[in-house]
Amino acid sequence: MDTDIYAHTPCVLLGTVDKLALIGQSARTIARVMGMFGFPAWHHVDTGRLISPSTREQFRKGPHAFGCEAVFPFYEDGKHLFLDPYPLLEIQDEAHLLDESLGTFSGLFETTFHHALRTLAPLLDRPGSSAATPFRGPRIVAASATVTEPERQIDQIYQRSVRLFPQSGPDLYESFYSRLAQPEAQDNARKNSPNAEHRSPTRRRYASLMTNGRTHTAATVGVLSAFHLTISELLTRLIQGDDAARWQVRNAMAEVLPDDVFQPSHRGAILDPSTTHAEIAAIIDLNRIALLYVTNKKGGDNVKAALQDVVRRDHRLAGLGEFPGVKTQLITGAIDAGLIGAIVNEAASKPALGSPLRVENVRDSLRGVIATSAISHGVDVDEFNMMFFAGMPADIAEYIQASSRVGRTHVGTSILIPTPQQRRDRYVVEIHDIFHRFLERMIDAAPVERWAENAINRTLASFLQLKLCGVDYIAKMNGARSAAEKAALAEPDNVGEIGTRSRNDHINLLHDLRQFVVDGVGLYHATSPINKAFYVARIEQLFDSATTAMEQSNWRTETLETFFRQPACPLSKPMTSLRDVNEAGMLEGGYGSGSDRINRSDLRRVMSALMRGNNAWTAGEAGE
Repeated sequence: MDTDIYAHTPCVLLGTVDKLALIGQSARTIARVMGMFGFPAWHHVDTGRLISPSTREQFRKGPHAFGCEAVFPFYEDGKHLFLDPYPLLEIQDEAHLLDESLGTFSGLFETTFHHALRTLAPLLDRPGSSAATPFRGPRIVAASATVTEPERQIDQIYQRSVRLFPQSGPDLYESFYSRLAQPEAQDNARKNSPNAEHRSPTRRRYASLMTNGRTHTAATVGVLSAFHLTISELLTRLIQGDDAARWQVRNAMAEVLPDDVFQPSHRGAILDPSTTHAEIAAIIDLNRIALLYVTNKKGGDNVKAALQDVVRRDHRLAGLGEFPGVKTQLITGAIDAGLIGAIVNEAASKPALGSPLRVENVRDSLRGVIATSAISHGVDVDEFNMMFFAGMPADIAEYIQASSRVGRTHVGTSILIPTPQQRRDRYVVEIHDIFHRFLERMIDAAPVERWAENAINRTLASFLQLKLCGVDYIAKMNGARSAAEKAALAEPDNVGEIGTRSRNDHINLLHDLRQFVVDGVGLYHATSPINKAFYVARIEQLFDSATTAMEQSNWRTETLETFFRQPACPLSKPMTSLRDVNEAGMLEGGYGSGSDRINRSDLRRVMSALMRGNNAWTAGEAGE
């Protein structure tokens, strides 16, 4: 739970970039988040939890009344619990995903949060800090396998310069950090090849299959069915056949090997008498699961619906009897994370090394996974070694990320089934070899625009709360000496009190708010926008309207949370996540009336399917 993380201040913190929005969400949340970074009010003696009291009554009674002790610097004479509470290292995985609106908002929140820590740094008694250098920001490691123009992206997000690692070497196949592995000593054909790629072990193979005369869905289903049939035939005959039948399968495999530099070593391995039939079956089983990438969820639903009948027909015609079909799962962004985890675990489960395979493994185990771009990141399964693309993804980086799901440990194969009606797909097949050699040079730079006017407008409510309920609140609490003084400051989000402060000192409050945002978002950074004055004027205008509205508010006990919900509020309400860009819509189901009235359970299943896809519909039917 987030509340436990705030209370225990872990040394290592894992989370999504969306959590940055917490720094401006509400006064209570801001107090807890800032407490986690060195500014808690109380420390509970028995449980060791950090406590951020929120009422004046709690502050008036004091920490000892609640079994707590005061903590520095919230209390100037409080206990020194923290040695160095600011982050030392920040690691951003899959940095190329920080693009478009997500990259813009993460950048604005990132630098503003660092600015808040910088502003409060003088209050901390930190090692190595001084009046001249009170703040040491975290070092940032941004990891990405698909990146172009990282200098601009990192500047737009973090406003920092880049040191790229590893740097490319003078040779395509060797740098200071890496070189191609050498083939085994006995593989003379590959060892003596003049082609460096032939001499190195294979990690991943790319192929394309152009189809004509049928729809793309029918072609994809036909290719998948042929693949499943091949795996079923090979494994069934290796498991059930006698020794002669098994050797017949191995000889047939050796005969269809392509005539290239790899043929001698592959043929020798297949026909080597010291290689057992069980080992050959285990290697084939590594390719049992067909991972199909679809460019949209509808295409995945169509393939899944049509696949089973074709598989049963093809297996029956091949003499394998009444085959039940191949067990296939669907992974999309609408599928619950727990279900995705269960699918991944099922894919990773296989017979122990050395144990014999059974026919049940062929008929009942997972044979297919149909996935959208949800599969492209964070899915690392050794048993995914055969991948099919139902059409070429629009983004080259997405194609690279998705195809890297196979071949993680064993040799992987990626097969593109292009959409014949798409000229781009056909052209990829025509230039297949050179296209795949230059994949990394065709990656688009991450589209991030930090200085989008609407983006800055959208974040102002969050930054106003961070300033008033975080930075100012902590600084004033540090200066307050008595319990009564602290109790008077205990509700920093009280609109009436903010309005009174604005009425008494409107110019200075407005200046402080504007300057905090200007410094936080980096309007005077080295690569800031040309029209700085426009943004400064816009920020001041919106804050002026907001503080003036607070001065005129009749709700003296109103909080900022309720103030931001008012229709006439000049500022948009604080973001709940970095994807909270536009107003959310509402989808409602109607039951109808009379003879057209819809059954409640049917409506529930339909709504669930709309939200979570076909898997949810199937689960709903099973539940009924």
